[in-house]
Amino acid sequence: MTVFAIALVFSSTVPLVTFAAAIFFGLRHYVDCLQLLTYFRKEIDSSGKLISIVTNTALLFVIMY
Repeated sequence: MTVFAIALVFSSTVPLVTFAAAIFFGLRHYVDCLQLLTYFRKEIDSSGKLISIVTNTALLFVIMY
């Protein structure tokens, strides 16, 4: 959040800050995605119950709409 605030403040006076911030956020997004994939890799074992829960929830929201 600090980098975003700094980029927002200084982008009007120094236009290159905008490009640097865009590159920073792009690299940060890429690194965070890789870290999440390697740290939180789990197999989901729902025994086929997940599709029925999702279907029932979707039908409930359609009916409530």
